[in-house]
Amino acid sequence: MSRSGNQRVRRRHRLGDHQAGPGLVPAHRRLPREVRRGRPLPGRLLQARRPPSEKEILTSRLCDRPCRPLFPEGFLNEVQIIGILLTADQKNESDIAMVNGASAALAISDIPWNGPIAAVRVGLVDGQFVANPTIEQMFSSSLDLIYVGNEKDMLMIEGSADQLPEDRFIEALAFAHQAVQPVIKAIKKLVALAGKPKSVFRWSAPRPRPAQSSSGSPAPESPMPSSQGKGAALGERQADQGRGQRRPSPPNWAKASSPTST
Repeated sequence: MSRSGNQRVRRRHRLGDHQAGPGLVPAHRRLPREVRRGRPLPGRLLQARRPPSEKEILTSRLCDRPCRPLFPEGFLNEVQIIGILLTADQKNESDIAMVNGASAALAISDIPWNGPIAAVRVGLVDGQFVANPTIEQMFSSSLDLIYVGNEKDMLMIEGSADQLPEDRFIEALAFAHQAVQPVIKAIKKLVALAGKPKSVFRWSAPRPRPAQSSSGSPAPESPMPSSQGKGAALGERQADQGRGQRRPSPPNWAKASSPTST
């Protein structure tokens, strides 16, 4: 469970069976916003099924993009990461807590994963960089930057700015990289206390890539027949089925109504 202010997000994860066939890890992420007046909903209402909102979809994608590439090559087991927003203080966003909590959950689990990672939102308020600003501070911020990285490298950035110079943006990246280091250290301490040994998974060879044509584009495996070719083939099959079968004679009313030759 991760906490930001009076906001709490709980994560659950699940490792499924080996999936033979797909070339990507079938990972699933969810962040249901199950809150009411800043208080957790009863358990019976948490089980109500409904389509995810736009906020839930965007937060799940934000969690998926930095986590998915860190699964080892050949690992195709189904992975589910489910975050539940228990309480909301209406001052802090829940997306950063979702990413950090998912990183901690994967790090202490037996799922093979090359983490941990950490996320931070950086704002620029009154000329000063602010780590994880409140929703009210973001109204006066000229920068909305989401940074995800590990101890050494930057994994993902997303955001927008209002006429921010390039040198200030580079300073924002350096500020964000330093801001995620305490979170990464805390996750490593948690792994040392409650971490499980990583399980051995069934390795799957990657799918072979299609052959490249002379122009550099993938060559088509088999050309799709045109509609005219499909019709001709269908007619040939019907003709083959009709060979050797006697054509039925027209009904009596058709004989009577047919014109007679003079």
